[in-house]
Amino acid sequence: MSLIHRRCLHACSVARSYIGLRPVVVPRSVTVADAGAGAVGGRDVFAGRAVTVRGPLGEVEVRLPNFVRLKRDAGDEEDAVSVGVDDPTIRHQRAMWGTSRALVANAVDGVTDGHTASLKVVGVGYRAAVGPSERGAFVVEGKRQLAFTGDEVTLRVGYAKPVQVPVPVGLSVRCPVPTTVIITGVDKRQVKQFAAKCRSFRPPEPYKGKGIFVDGETIRIKDKKGKK
Repeated sequence: MSLIHRRCLHACSVARSYIGLRPVVVPRSVTVADAGAGAVGGRDVFAGRAVTVRGPLGEVEVRLPNFVRLKRDAGDEEDAVSVGVDDPTIRHQRAMWGTSRALVANAVDGVTDGHTASLKVVGVGYRAAVGPSERGAFVVEGKRQLAFTGDEVTLRVGYAKPVQVPVPVGLSVRCPVPTTVIITGVDKRQVKQFAAKCRSFRPPEPYKGKGIFVDGETIRIKDKKGKK
């Protein structure tokens, strides 16, 4: 095939992750450590896998791919953790670059300030309450025995019996008013997952606007079905 009929490929540089290139600001009270390699400090670089972030509010373990690299740079008042990958030209490594940076940033924010999710219960007679569980601190789900705090969220959302949701270890749940539930914790994934679990028992419906709304969620009200 002649050169004229060959496909011309561009030779520009490989696209890099805009989010992954941004360093994560780490306060001096927070340590970022590999489960097997020790704390990150100075110019030390280690493979990701299990990364433990410890801070004033607790600790969070982040699971990262093996090709992710972290490097901590010391500053005057705050340090910075740079996230990188072995080979940015590989598509799946470049795809996980920004995600890995976001996971580390969420962990640092969680152990410093904590994460919060707010549930709003909307509906006539719909109520929520938090109290001690009669099932104790261990609950069997399927073939697994899961540990809980001993408290549970009781949702009265239109069923014949109230729905009781055990609170997992690591979360703090309170009800300032019967129609609002505040969930706090250091692990953002755990906080949002528990909020989604509570929401699943009565998702917002578009005709009367009833249901459990998460973090200021809204829904567009549809016209009622009927004869035209």
